[in-house]
Amino acid sequence: MPIPPPSPASSNPSSPPSTKRCSAASKKLILRSRCAAADYLYYTRTEQGKQYPIQCRRREIRPGDTMENPEEILLDLNDLAQGHGFISLGAFVVSDDQNLLAYTADYTGFRQYTLYVKDLRTGAILPDTAERVTSLVWAPTTPLSS
Repeated sequence: MPIPPPSPASSNPSSPPSTKRCSAASKKLILRSRCAAADYLYYTRTEQGKQYPIQCRRREIRPGDTMENPEEILLDLNDLAQGHGFISLGAFVVSDDQNLLAYTADYTGFRQYTLYVKDLRTGAILPDTAERVTSLVWAPTTPLSS
């Protein structure tokens, strides 16, 4: 007997932990994930008339906050694509302390990704890069216990 497909109400472990869609005249928001360490909501949004998505975060509202926390744009692929015919974002990983962003980008269309690191406190992209990176992970920032 064939196994029936899962019902729409069933959970999918590969789905992001939090997904919401909001429409506005000029933009669409998709909340992708939450980092429990710093209470940030990370999301991707698009703007009408622009080709590429914008990677953002916003600190979650905590009890006692009187207004919404401002959005931080982590990567605007439209800006990164200027002067290039193409861009594809590969990996996108924020460090445990939420101060650095490691990401890979391909400007060729041949899936040849270059690693970049951005300091989220200053907005500066650090000068060191690595070519042909396929995946990445941050090392622990605290010493391992013996």
